[in-house]
Amino acid sequence: MRWSNVATGFALVIAFLASDCGVDAAGASTKCSSESPLMQTRLVTAENDLGFALLHASTGKNVFISPLSIAQALGVAYLGARGATAKAFIESSVAPPGDPSDFACAAQILRTGLPQADSGAALEFANALWVRQGLSLKASFVEKAQTAFGADVTPLDFDSPDAARTINAWVSRRTHGHIPTIVNSVAGSEALITNAVYFKAMWEQAFLAPQTHPGRFLGAAGTTSVPFMNQTETLSYYAGPEFQVVRLGYRGDRFAMYVVLPKQGTGLAMESALPHAFATALANVSPRRVNLHLPKLHLSYEADLIAPLREAGLGIAFSDRADFGGISDRPLRISSVIHKTTLDVDEAGTTATAATAVVMPMSIQFGGTPIVVNVDHPFFCIIRDDRSGAVLFLGAISDVL
Repeated sequence: MRWSNVATGFALVIAFLASDCGVDAAGASTKCSSESPLMQTRLVTAENDLGFALLHASTGKNVFISPLSIAQALGVAYLGARGATAKAFIESSVAPPGDPSDFACAAQILRTGLPQADSGAALEFANALWVRQGLSLKASFVEKAQTAFGADVTPLDFDSPDAARTINAWVSRRTHGHIPTIVNSVAGSEALITNAVYFKAMWEQAFLAPQTHPGRFLGAAGTTSVPFMNQTETLSYYAGPEFQVVRLGYRGDRFAMYVVLPKQGTGLAMESALPHAFATALANVSPRRVNLHLPKLHLSYEADLIAPLREAGLGIAFSDRADFGGISDRPLRISSVIHKTTLDVDEAGTTATAATAVVMPMSIQFGGTPIVVNVDHPFFCIIRDDRSGAVLFLGAISDVL
């Protein structure tokens, strides 16, 4: 399921576009073409499109995913995809249509321009490629993976328990301990791609702890008593016939959380319309005085994304018909796309982390009165880089524990 016609409504051109970096399809360094800025927009659009599709196709009480993390890990695999497999990556919105050299350039620009580290907001992400000792990788693929995604190659004995411990230690370190494990075993794998994302930001207008009080959350599983943070501030706000949207900015005004609150009693039924609703809200928000009641959140989520990715159109990559000939002459396929996330929202701000592992074994073959926004029933949350339009995290919260 795709919404590419909608995602362009909130995929903004990145202000830090560069014009003199990249690698060509053969892996040699080259200058970015005149199409690279357009590819940058297409890349962000595709990542957001993929994220909304996976959110809609995923199951679970509380779903919280990172489109950025998933697209980064799968983007490394796409660099080595060929033929019908490469086409499936584009049709499923893992990668945008266009020249592979422009894709590599756009990925490099995003990797170098998106991270931020200061006292108000920090965004870190990293990629790694782990390969079985003795597996011969094509030099052009290694150079592209390193240049576009910063993915260093590390040989491991995948039959040793130390291999999983090494990969888990990398993920734990990159997520600041929030995700201590991503794989239990890697035996039988030929290659494994990992991505980790760490986001921590302070609210532009912090909630005051003395104003946090217990309240009722009318969740899918019943009514529970949870702590609600409260504040009345001038915030970007939009109200549609069936939902409200409020923007909570983080310090520095680059990143923001958008709370999309459906009409009470409708649950999360609007999920399939979420991309259009969010695009409409972004185009029409205005400053209003808002009396906001927001529950504190602490959740973790994990899933194997094979089923929703197959539904999105990437099925060939998981079959013995997969063609990753750009990576190695050894026939490879994807057997798992393991995704884990955490989210903590409190009076000071937000901490969100994600890790993705793409496991690749051998295949058999190849203003006025404050508006009350009481988030006391199921809602969506979207953490977004307002400079580029990239959606960092997506959540569908049906219960607050």
